[in-house]
Amino acid sequence: MWFVEQIPLKPLQHFFNGPDRLYKCGTDAFNKYINLFGRTSNRKDIVARMLEKPAKGVEGLSDYLVALEIANLTFAATDTTSVVLTFLFWELARNSQLQTKLRTELQQVQVPENSNIPSHQSLVKLPLLNAVIQETMRRHSPVPMGLLRQVPPGGRSIANYFMPGETIVSMSSLTAHRNAEHFPVPDSFIPSRWLSGKSESDAMGNEGQGGTEAMKKLYMPFGKGTHKCVGHLMAMLSMRIIVATLVLKYEFKLGEDAKIADMDWDDHFLIILNRGCFLDLTPLA
Repeated sequence: MWFVEQIPLKPLQHFFNGPDRLYKCGTDAFNKYINLFGRTSNRKDIVARMLEKPAKGVEGLSDYLVALEIANLTFAATDTTSVVLTFLFWELARNSQLQTKLRTELQQVQVPENSNIPSHQSLVKLPLLNAVIQETMRRHSPVPMGLLRQVPPGGRSIANYFMPGETIVSMSSLTAHRNAEHFPVPDSFIPSRWLSGKSESDAMGNEGQGGTEAMKKLYMPFGKGTHKCVGHLMAMLSMRIIVATLVLKYEFKLGEDAKIADMDWDDHFLIILNRGCFLDLTPLA
């Protein structure tokens, strides 16, 4: 379909030029980093690691690949995080009682002087805040169909089924998160299901640790294992701060013409809403 790329329509050209804009963002950030810190800094960050001299016999990363990786790391979480936050505020707008309870919990947090944004340290162990975020990612998985994996040589048995080596497999978080045996009333938004047992987050800022062991095993909004989303800690940090800041500042209500059907979505690897989320935000006194 190469000829489609030649059609001089601005929306089409904007779409097809997306990779170039993404790479430019990565290149600009890479050049800024080099100007600030050089190529041989002792900084403990991922760019410094990518610029390190490779081991003998190993090919190093080119500037092109480093810039591309910077762009990927910068933008990888924007869609997923925004999807989760969209559904979270929509659910709060539909449930004023839950919204009030969450705001009451957040009002106990001491906001740093000269700032109107709570610190992450003060938010990381709030039970209801973590439960609301967890339940949003369970009920509205931002990457519903999961990622592809390849079975190692020799094959493996999975749930009593033998998978030959090099077989491509995947597991849908959408299915796992709707296991009615371990998530009763799975299509309902019930944050309290995560308040059983130990309901606070650990010191590293991971997802809240509430819920049964079976729930934790099935819970996979960031994937599982060694290939779990590398940015899951940053995602949780940013969502806690954003949710806390906005819930303390605004009351969320459904827009006058908002309909449940507005939140219908299509799977394009990421969730894409067919219409949009229409909310009214009223500043709190």
